[in-house]
Formats: sequence, C-alpha cells, structure tokens
Amino acid sequence: MAKTTPKRLAGLKADHIKARDLMTTEVLTIASDSTVAELSAFLLQHEITGAVVLDSENELAGVVSMSDITEHVKKRADITARGRSDYYVRGWQDDFEPLDLLEFHIEDSELRVRDILNPQVYVVSEDTEISAVADMMLNGRLHRILVTKGRDLVGIISTSDFLKLFVREERVHQSSSSEASMEAVQGAAAEI
Repeated sequence: MAKTTPKRLAGLKADHIKARDLMTTEVLTIASDSTVAELSAFLLQHEITGAVVLDSENELAGVVSMSDITEHVKKRADITARGRSDYYVRGWQDDFEPLDLLEFHIEDSELRVRDILNPQVYVVSEDTEISAVADMMLNGRLHRILVTKGRDLVGIISTSDFLKLFVREERVHQSSSSEASMEAVQGAAAEI
C-alpha cells in the first residue's frame, strides 16, 4: 500500500504545507491495455481506490478508479444481473471496500482500462499550497491530483492524504490541549 511519508509533515503547520509535503511519492501506475479484471486485482493488491494509467509508450493516458469500474462494468447486462443492485443507493456511512469489486464478476470481461479511464488529469506543482489543492479537489469533486516538478510526475495527492493530515493535526491539537491542562493542574497544585 502506498503511504505518505509522515517525516515530511513533522513540525510543519497546516497553513505552511505544500503539495510536496503531503503527496505520496510512490505513484502506482497501470498499463492502458490491462484488462479491467487485472485493474481490479491491482487495486486490491495495493489497497488503493484508483491509479494513474500509462499508454503503450509509457506516457500519461489518464486516471482510473473503482468508481470507473463499477460505472462501466454495471452497464453490461450479464454482469449487472449478477452484481449488487444497491451500489449507487449506499449512504455516506456505507464504505466501499475494494473487495466489493468481486461482486461484479469482471473476471470474464475483455474490457480494457483504456475503455474506462478518465483522460482528464488534474495536476499541481509541488510548490502549490495544500489549501489550493483542497479547493481544487472540493470544487472539482476530485479524489486524486497528480503532483509535478517541472514536467516530471513526482507524486500524487488523494483524499486519503488529506484525511491523514487532518488526523495528524487533531492529534497535535489534543496533545497540546492535554499538555496545557496538565500544566494548569500542576500550577494549581503548586499554589495549594
């Protein structure tokens, strides 16, 4: 599973974090001529919800996600009849687990990644403030943005990376609140 390097975030305040500080540097890619069944196995193996797609010349072709799989594969009547009919009826609290892909029985499908990928790729410079990245992701309803240094792809930022940052910030806040409370209690005890 790809992970953000927490050491890059150590000591940084949220309002000073750049894309390079938050991004995952290991960008997992899949070939556009892979089958959707191979894509599904790839996502499951790496415990991710989407990947960057490269064409036959190793050039960026787009991005693909579990949502792309379910959207396109469910259109096929033979697969829809065997899959769950409530996929799009889930509430926000109902997590989509990678293993849910198995319900779509895509192992027989000849559908290729190039047939379902999203060619629209969103990119930010590694120097972009994360507040701008967050705005772009929220306004565009994006789950991942690629990070570049010049023309080179150097990382990816996903919604999971922002959640990790949020949890880290919350822990820092709780820790500093606990320390302040402890100092207040020690100060009060010293006065007694």
